[in-house]
Amino acid sequence: MLGGNNRSESELQLTRNNVVLPRTYVVGIHRNNITGMATTSLIKVVNLNAGDVIRVEGRKSTGIGELETKSNGSSLLIERL
Repeated sequence: MLGGNNRSESELQLTRNNVVLPRTYVVGIHRNNITGMATTSLIKVVNLNAGDVIRVEGRKSTGIGELETKSNGSSLLIERL
């Protein structure tokens, strides 16, 4: 986080074909810029069909800090069971 000591929050969720997947909403709380990093995790099992488009959507929801996504710092693992 950039911008000094304050509390900012980020929100992440998964969508399939532009529809939010239930129970995939997570919040990250960023309190200051001393460490410069925060992590958020989500584990979800979803039945997919050929052609489904999965997206990870993120945004800052509150606060005045500038939040940045670390280059190559996000991942999405899809496994066929």
